Amino acid sequence: MSLADSLRTSNDSSASYFKLPIDRFLEPKYKGKDYLSGPSYAFLIQHGSGKRILFDLGIRKDWENYSPVLVNNFKSRGWELGAEHNTADILQDNGLDVSGGAIDAVVWSHRESVPFGHSRTFADRCVPKTTGTMWEI
Repeated sequence: MSLADSLRTSNDSSASYFKLPIDRFLEPKYKGKDYLSGPSYAFLIQHGSGKRILFDLGIRKDWENYSPVLVNNFKSRGWELGAEHNTADILQDNGLDVSGGAIDAVVWSHRESVPFGHSRTFADRCVPKTTGTMWEI
């Protein structure tokens, strides 16, 4: 199995997911559709120059250890999150020395808490930088 296959397989809907009350995202409410749910992905992009970029980080497996503000936000809104593996662990298990700098940059698709993964692993490589109260997770 290739590294890309491992990352894709490990971040499928059974491995990293979210389930959110739909009324916070969609109006009018659809009868019988109470939740927005799906997988949380991370994408490894390898440029021809050899540079490696992660696009999003998926959900970290210990999401209860995000900042207390975020965890309370998730719980008070009825959000369900889960992950079997951290993206960094999947990469490491497949031969990329993550702690040694094998990832050159991490790009977040949006300023929302779900795709953060375990950003401290990549704090010096995140775009936008992890600064300020909300980003110190």
